[in-house]
Amino acid sequence: MATVTRGPSAAVVSHYAVQPVIDIFATNNERDLGAVSADIEKILRDTAKDAPPGSTVVLRGQTSTMTTAYTQLYEGLALAVVLIYLLIVVNFSRGLILSSLSAPCQRHWPASSGCCSLPARHCRSPL
Repeated sequence: MATVTRGPSAAVVSHYAVQPVIDIFATNNERDLGAVSADIEKILRDTAKDAPPGSTVVLRGQTSTMTTAYTQLYEGLALAVVLIYLLIVVNFSRGLILSSLSAPCQRHWPASSGCCSLPARHCRSPL
């Protein structure tokens, strides 16, 4: 029928997204996560050619979370700079547009006529 024998096998079998994986755990001691991550990524790049065909080497954990957080932070800062720049441009160009609109009004109508119904601070008196 069947024969049962003892043999060596992995003590822990891990899976990630249904694929079997080998987990190597590491921690940083007296160094920041970014420096440790950079060193590990360099080692992975140097040894990637030694991996068997069909297998991949992936760095997971807090490193990927940190990288994603910094990427989103830089994108948010860039967007904030662009929005502030556009706000400044709109704010200062509005004053230029209103002052250029009030100039033709002064030529055709006297200052007492309301200067094309623009606010008084945008109308220039001929006096």
